[in-house]
Amino acid sequence: MTARVIVLRPRRLTRPPVRPRPVPARPRPVPGRPFPSRRVRSSVLVGPVVEWDGVRGLHTATCGRCADTMTARSAEYAYGWAETHECDPELAALLADICGGTAA
Repeated sequence: MTARVIVLRPRRLTRPPVRPRPVPARPRPVPGRPFPSRRVRSSVLVGPVVEWDGVRGLHTATCGRCADTMTARSAEYAYGWAETHECDPELAALLADICGGTAA
């Protein structure tokens, strides 16, 4: 009895021709008006801000000076933390130097 050997080769898929995408034209500068900077820098760092996180169902308090954060189920607790929060002066100065703001 003889065995038949079938050689399997991957099919070559034909791709549709690639169409070049049009390149959008860059806006030309208006004389006397510079391009707006894409990077926004704030010179004033903000203290603690309390926000509602609807996804997690928690209040979050975040300090813009030292980047300290906390979460709480109670708004009173979050606002209390924000009122009594004291930034670490060294960390606030370091972050202000990096971000270009003023230290607390």
